[in-house]
Amino acid sequence: MISRFISFVNDHRLIVPGDHIFVAASGGLDSTALLHLLYLTRGQLGIHLSAIHVNHAVRGAESDKDEAFVRDLCARLNIPLTVRRLAGLTPDSSEQTMRDLRYREFDRLLAENPGVKIATGHHLDDQMETVLMRMARGSYVTGLKGIPVKRPGYIRPLLFARRHELRQFLDRRKLSFRVDQTNRDPDKTRNRVRHILMPALRETFGPAFELGFIKTIDHFARIDEFLTQHDKHWLEQNGRIRREEIAFSLNAFSGLPEWRQRRVIMYCIWLLNPLNSMLSAETLRGFRQFAAKARTGGRFYFPGGVEALLDRGTVLLSRASSGTEELRKELFPGQVVSLKRNKIRAELVSFKDVVFSNRKDEEYICGDRLRWPLAIRHWQAGDYFFPLGVHGRQKISDFLINQKVNLREKKQTLVLLNGSDVVWLIGRRLDERYAVSESCQTVYRLKIEKEEGDIR
Repeated sequence: MISRFISFVNDHRLIVPGDHIFVAASGGLDSTALLHLLYLTRGQLGIHLSAIHVNHAVRGAESDKDEAFVRDLCARLNIPLTVRRLAGLTPDSSEQTMRDLRYREFDRLLAENPGVKIATGHHLDDQMETVLMRMARGSYVTGLKGIPVKRPGYIRPLLFARRHELRQFLDRRKLSFRVDQTNRDPDKTRNRVRHILMPALRETFGPAFELGFIKTIDHFARIDEFLTQHDKHWLEQNGRIRREEIAFSLNAFSGLPEWRQRRVIMYCIWLLNPLNSMLSAETLRGFRQFAAKARTGGRFYFPGGVEALLDRGTVLLSRASSGTEELRKELFPGQVVSLKRNKIRAELVSFKDVVFSNRKDEEYICGDRLRWPLAIRHWQAGDYFFPLGVHGRQKISDFLINQKVNLREKKQTLVLLNGSDVVWLIGRRLDERYAVSESCQTVYRLKIEKEEGDIR
């Protein structure tokens, strides 16, 4: 078991030396086997090992005994443990509700500990049960490829093993685990699949059942990968992909069949929020209705913290936010100021070093009238300037409309101020009054240092 475990981890590149792995430890058979396997191989894999236990508090004393078991196990193995207790659940709460709340706690752990990975105890039996249930309920290719071996923040190192193999591993080492009696509740769909349907399929098809199932899942995974490349190509042809925003043509999207629309939206959500990229049929219907009726400025919110903004025939998708943060910073000569993902600097240069170009990330300004520090803030209604190359004064709002800047980019546009004067609509246009001429006594170079923002 140990050699197969290490081979599976290495073959799928689930772990690299130096990783910090949190085992999602329930106390049951699967997670207990996973915890021991990672504990036994921690030196060989070169990992830091911790655990997280989520107490759903729905089985009274039994839930507390599960927690106590995990606490004792981790203490004996000297494994740091994080415990999260849920509130508001009852024995009648659905499996999906409990799963959603459990993963909410896992996601919180990932957010609080950047770079860690959570290992879950899903095994081959779980994989087959999940695919059968999805198939029976109606699923797209993405669902039929089964539980992924890994996704951002999560790894499943036991997907090669059967449940009975994990039981044998623990039994041979005389290692105990907790038994959740609700796993035999016939009212739960998964239990009926596990205890009735799966044995019947194995009896009907014999030893080849598992091998055939694995082969089918692998085929679905390859098909999904192929279609994902088509989704990416469609976005590149009909929009753009950036780190914090994805845009595509509403007309082009409306011309796609519904199944392709679903894939495109799921791919966009995955790019923006890999931890939550699922899309229900109901949500897709809601978005299709929104896209058919909404006007410029309309917004639609997807589960997983992603919002869509409609702007003149273009759909803009980004991580949802509560609004533009108020920003005001001071800029001194020679200083670098951070602006979210970018940085800006101002440095004194000689006139002979001035090189005029069409670059939007660099400008030269005459410094004779500057009163340091200059101020940086978001543009506001009523702001105006004298755009270089445009005769006379113009409101910034009108300038941005004329430049066809989309709504979200408008909100994020910054200005550089000298007192009340707009010196630079940052990254877009210099003010004529601060353009360099031969009469300038001092010249400053303004430079934006931008982190490349394309998603791949």
